[in-house]
Order: sequence, then structure tokens, then C-alpha cells
Amino acid sequence: MLLSRVRGSLVAAVVADCIGAKFEFSRFVNIDKVLNAVKKLEQNRTTMKKKVAEGKKEKQGDVLSFTDDTAMARSIAASLIEHKDVNVRDIGARFAKEFEKEPSRGYGGSVITVLRALADQDLEDVFQPAREQFDGSGSYGNGGGMRIAPLGLFCHQLPLQELKEKTVSVTKLTHTHPYAIVGTLLESYAVHLALSLDNSKPLDTDNFLGQLLERLRPTEKEIYDQRRQMKSKEKNSGDESEEEGIEGLPYCNKVELIRDFLKRDVDSKEVRKKLGTKVTALDSIPTAVYCFLRGASQSIPGTEERGPVEQTIIYAISLGGDTDTVATMAAAISGAFYGLESVPQAWQESCEGVRDALLFGEKLTEIISAREVKS
Repeated sequence: MLLSRVRGSLVAAVVADCIGAKFEFSRFVNIDKVLNAVKKLEQNRTTMKKKVAEGKKEKQGDVLSFTDDTAMARSIAASLIEHKDVNVRDIGARFAKEFEKEPSRGYGGSVITVLRALADQDLEDVFQPAREQFDGSGSYGNGGGMRIAPLGLFCHQLPLQELKEKTVSVTKLTHTHPYAIVGTLLESYAVHLALSLDNSKPLDTDNFLGQLLERLRPTEKEIYDQRRQMKSKEKNSGDESEEEGIEGLPYCNKVELIRDFLKRDVDSKEVRKKLGTKVTALDSIPTAVYCFLRGASQSIPGTEERGPVEQTIIYAISLGGDTDTVATMAAAISGAFYGLESVPQAWQESCEGVRDALLFGEKLTEIISAREVKS
């Protein structure tokens, strides 16, 4: 059911962000530590419900807070629902407003400069603040990928060209480096693809990667070529700035590496070393795709009795590093395939923002369904 899968993507992303935030950049993270955390969370909910059933007064209990990942994704979802399309000026204004309202959500230092600039209603070019970051090279962080899931869902059954164009425009509000743009496209493509596949049978991971590469390969080449042409023109006009050393198709190479990883039992150390868990897009977004596919196809030690969405989130967090962002990106893909029913109720009840995610999912599904009826 489409509603369950759209909601599942948004809700899974929120709970992964909330749970993952507790471990972000912790020195030592492993499966056991993450399992202990979610078991404690589940036990607390069970105890609370038992006391309520016995007629005892019980507080709601601690609710885990979401980070900037969810705050920005919510802004995109709300804008898409209001405008029924991508309105970059409105999305940028919402980013700025959310930051101003709650600046302690964990925003990165560089993006704060952009968000403050986007708050200026007289700003003519909304892409300019991001374009000027890092001496004109733009940020190559994973901030585009962490928030893009609502757009991947919104573009369900739209032409891939539309998905690509809309994803690029939303990304460039804060991140203009080719690595950030291609990484965000990888996440957007993955969410979009997961939602489109038949989930009544086990996921064919090799087919998923094949379709993902068909989308990604020409896009990655095109974006790097455009960057080189732009830099060449700048040099010819007297700008002597050096181009970043982009060689080959690094994202496609990592997707191929994922295929190799799924064929054998790789340990977390190798995943961290070769795919990455950093805040950079190239060193986190492919990892999120791998976490989804591993959760869908292989039992994660210690989580055998849990469903694939749970396994995906637990495994993503256990890798350490940028735990909330890798987990939220992986969960958005997994939730889009498996649906809301795969996200434990205790997790939903323990995390801030889930009610809004359910509502956003309902509204986005209405837009998608109305579009399909018209066509």
C-alpha cells in the first residue's frame, strides 16, 4: 500500500535520526551497545503502558529529539505539500526559519552561514550563498542527502529527469560541490527506486544495484563534465582558481563495491574504511545504501529476530561516525520498501516528530495519488 510505504520512509528516517543522534561521533559503537539502547527504549515503553493499564498515573517518558537532518527534511515535505512542486525560494525560507527557531538541532558550522543568508527576503539569487562557500567550490558534505527523502517520495512515477532536476535544485540551496550533488542524487534515486519496487517478495539486491547504477552512471558523468566546463570558462575569463581533483566516477565505484560486499561477509572495520561514515557525502551516502541492502538480505548478528528496517537502523548506527545521518538515510530507503508496519511502535512512541511524519506521509500520498488519477 502506497500510504504505508511513504509513511514508512518518513517515520523510519525520523526514528533513525533520533536514536542515531545518541551515538553520533562516539568513540566506540558496536551492535551490542545499539541493541542495549533500543531494548531499554522498548522496555521503558512496555513498563509505561503496563502502569497505565493498571490505572496508575504515568508520565509520557523521555522522548528522543531529532536533529537538523529531520528539521530540514520536514521543511522540504511541508513545502512540497503546500506548493505541489519544488519551490526553492520557499524551501530556503523554511530552512532559515527552522534554524532561527531552533538553532541547537546540530547544524554544521558552514551551513549556518548559508541559512542566515537565506533568511534575507531580498536575496535575489537563493543559490548564491551556498555557491560562495569554501572559496567557490561549495560544500561536499552529506547535508543534501540527509534531508532529500520527501522529494524522492514526492516524485513517485514521475520521469527520472524531473527527479534529477528537482533533487539538484534543492541540493544547491546549501551544497554546490559535485560530490554533494551526486551523493544527494544517489539517496534520492534509492528512495525513489525502493518505493517503486514490488515488496510482496524479497528484495533482489543485485537488481536494485543494477537499476541504481543505470540511473547514477550518466548523471555522475554529466555533473562532473558540467563542473569542468564551468571551471574552464572561469579560467579563460581570468579566474586562476584550481579545480578539485575529480577522477573517474567515485560514486559508481562505491556502488560496485557494495555489490562485492554483499557477496561476502565483510566486517564493520572494512565498511568504515572503504565506504565511510564521515560527514562528507562520498563517505556516508553509499554507506547508507549498503546498510539498507545488508538489512534486506543478510542477518545482522544479534538482530536475527528483528525485521529488516530495524536491522538496517541498528547496523547503520553500529558503524559509528555520523550515526544519525547515515542511519536516517538508510532508514528512509528501507522504510520506502517495507512500509510503516516494519517500524516498531515502541520506537515511534519514543521519538519526537513521528506524528508530523505520519501527517506529511498522508499528504504526500494524496498528492501522488491525485497525480496518478489525472494521468
